[in-house]
Amino acid sequence: MDPALAELTAALATGEEGACIRVREALAERLRRKVPPALAWAELAERAGEHNLAFREYQRLLAAEPRSVPVLRALAVRYEERGDLEHAVACAERWRRLAPADPAAWRMAVALLVAADTVPRARELVREAGERLSEAARLELARLLPREGPAGVRRDEAEESEEEDQTETPGPTDADAVRFCRSFSGREGAYARQWWGEGGEGGYSPVREPFTPAVARRHLLGAITVGVYPVRHDGTVLFLAFDLDIARRAISAARGKVDESRRLRRLVADEALRLGAVLAELGLPALLEDSGYKGRHLWLLLNEPIAADTARRLGLLFAQAHGPAARELQIEVFPKQADPGTGLGNLIKLPLGLHRRTGRTCSLLDGAGVSFPDPHRALREHPRLTAGEIVRGIERLEARCGGRSAAPAGGSPARRRGEEPRPGNEAEPQCEPAAAGPRTWAELEAEPEIARLFSGCPVLHRLARQAESERRLRYAERIVLRHALGHSTAGVAAFNYLVGRCANADRTERLDTPLSGFPISCAKIRRRLPEITSRLPCNCDFGFASEQYPTPRLHLLAANRAVEDTAPASGAATLDEELVALIARRGGEIAVGDGCLRLRAGPDGAIALEIVPGPGAVGGGAA
Repeated sequence: MDPALAELTAALATGEEGACIRVREALAERLRRKVPPALAWAELAERAGEHNLAFREYQRLLAAEPRSVPVLRALAVRYEERGDLEHAVACAERWRRLAPADPAAWRMAVALLVAADTVPRARELVREAGERLSEAARLELARLLPREGPAGVRRDEAEESEEEDQTETPGPTDADAVRFCRSFSGREGAYARQWWGEGGEGGYSPVREPFTPAVARRHLLGAITVGVYPVRHDGTVLFLAFDLDIARRAISAARGKVDESRRLRRLVADEALRLGAVLAELGLPALLEDSGYKGRHLWLLLNEPIAADTARRLGLLFAQAHGPAARELQIEVFPKQADPGTGLGNLIKLPLGLHRRTGRTCSLLDGAGVSFPDPHRALREHPRLTAGEIVRGIERLEARCGGRSAAPAGGSPARRRGEEPRPGNEAEPQCEPAAAGPRTWAELEAEPEIARLFSGCPVLHRLARQAESERRLRYAERIVLRHALGHSTAGVAAFNYLVGRCANADRTERLDTPLSGFPISCAKIRRRLPEITSRLPCNCDFGFASEQYPTPRLHLLAANRAVEDTAPASGAATLDEELVALIARRGGEIAVGDGCLRLRAGPDGAIALEIVPGPGAVGGGAA
């Protein structure tokens, strides 16, 4: 293998940073120097998402090898994607003539002829297929034809009586393509295309173009196979999906064992029906799909976008409460991320297309596991769920889980992506467990520490009110609350109350003891929540603590200094008795980050509060 090709292939497979850029530069250099084309370079370009360069390489290959089946197959798809149906049909027809026993070649040719409105020629090919392909393959081709008029499939009189009860799946109309696109859209400006190579390797290539009804129609006709990235730019999704599969170890163990393979297929089919029935009982009707390879998908379609973290919360709770007990099966929830950040996130293949590895259609199934005769009608009539129904589903599942975590098996409540870092090699402090905490908003506001934080920081107050009234906070918003409130016992109780109000929050986010490390700075809050801080007076005056970095917890320091400054000269104890008793029990001082609050008694016996700052702000050093 070309050393440069091998190096770039390995870099792309491991997700090495900048690998796609290196592939693009290498291909551009090959074109500039007129290096002879190579199929492996064209396929590498596709994996890197460089579809224009891949197209150029395929064109050069066809000029050099006009009878190459892999090149003709690839170019039929590329021309069709570009809207050049004339050249697409020509490539598909040449491919079919060179590989007359390949059902995929006939399927591509028929689908492209239908897309090009050359239906009579498509019907001719379906008739010809009856002489060269199996009966099942011929019927599969007939399903690609438009529903109007006769099917155009030749039948002998003896066959007619045997097949008259078989219903052929009608082709998609323009309205079907539009509806499909609206139901399964994901990340704006991007989708993925499944590919399968001659060497048994396959995968998905990102396409940096919108998922449109025209793309959906090509997917439904079998010309391409599309996957989408569920989470949209605003952090919402239009569907929730469960991917039920046979585990790899079970597939490996069953290899070469016909009876065991059949048992696994029956197991996954039966389990999918059970999961669908449970979802229906929860008021969450799911659309069941044969994924085309080794499993099933269950889709919950929404009538309005909902937050991805809310959808994921429901999915994780359901998988925990009702997931498969059989060790041979596994279940995944899509979306896999509540927020993919700057990336696209994980993708899921859409139904009603062809699985490129098996050549099987990913059909929709009814409650008995039988394919719908008209899947587009099934999709049209399937109920869409409201945000309220999703929230009610979460509440029912929380009750069934009995307060257990909704984290995936093997998960941990340890640090998550985006959480504030803790100082390295620092032992966890031996803190008292969090108190029972508030049970209502009134109790929350009555806590002196929380009241001072909310009155001083409008951002924290805004987030708390949102959690109380809207029952949701985005991941970044929960992180801000966690690291602004979670550095004291009262703050832990307040945070747990607020995160418990959010339907889209995971129970593992709750805190057991106060956090070590540094509280979040005002600058980080502004970076995380610019859409909120830009509309609020987020510019507090901390001139009294100019040596410390700005953080909302400095409002507590300001309040404590005010207490000390207003203590009467006579020395009468005016501090809160419970606070005095608490500090006294802790040996006369209580840690606040790496500083402390210390009780001291004057010569006349008066009790005063002495603030002993650490090298940084309340709660630690500079962030």
